[in-house]
Amino acid sequence: MKVSQPHIVIGTPGRIYDLVKSGDLAIHKAHTFVVDEADMTLDMGFLDTVDKIAGSLPKDVQILVFSATIPLKLQPFLKKYLTNPVMEKIKTATVIADTIDNWLLSTKGRDKNAQILELSKLMQPYLAMIFVNTKERADELHSYLSSNGLKVAKIHGGIAPRERKRIMNQVKNLEFEYIVATDLAARGIDIEGVSHVINDAIPQDLSFFVHRVGRTGRNGLSGTAITLYQPSDDSDIRELEKLGINFIPKVIKNGEFQDTYDRD
Repeated sequence: MKVSQPHIVIGTPGRIYDLVKSGDLAIHKAHTFVVDEADMTLDMGFLDTVDKIAGSLPKDVQILVFSATIPLKLQPFLKKYLTNPVMEKIKTATVIADTIDNWLLSTKGRDKNAQILELSKLMQPYLAMIFVNTKERADELHSYLSSNGLKVAKIHGGIAPRERKRIMNQVKNLEFEYIVATDLAARGIDIEGVSHVINDAIPQDLSFFVHRVGRTGRNGLSGTAITLYQPSDDSDIRELEKLGINFIPKVIKNGEFQDTYDRD
């Protein structure tokens, strides 16, 4: 029995390559190949698999690559498969939704773990996402907050897919109030009902800042984003301000958030 081929196939690199290897997907007849979130595909270690899929495509296939950034490690793949590519850079029309309060909080002279714990007591979130820059920091902060009695989930690239799926089901069932996450969650996972976002540190790739903050304030609901910073972060803050991102400086005083003087 001949199996008819689909017009469009959407999937992760691993599953698509399984279908190619088994012969169930006639990829040699494809007209267009799209690689979405190419930089994240690289970070998650899928580039070799994407390379194998691309190697099975016909020579006249159209290849479209979408990515927030073009890291150096992605360049060999682009040079191998793209001939005289057209590069389009899309400017962001709106930076941060006006439903989001975007606060800046200094960590100077403070223990950051203790400061985030203090924030948790003041926020009373429906669901808060705490973004960190590394898997190691995610493990450390998750352990600290959990040991202090908070209901905390942890999501990063080092967690197995089956475990991640189980955690996401628990999140949907409102079993957690806090999620400690790397930037994988900011772009790759849809989480509803986020009332607060905390940036444990400014992202190493500044383009991720908007992705992080954009997890809250959705569908017309209000949200609060709090970024912890230290004096060495000033140049990054200024770069974000050049993008049209406005911060409200805050300080915690007498057990509440209060406006403070501008850092300048």
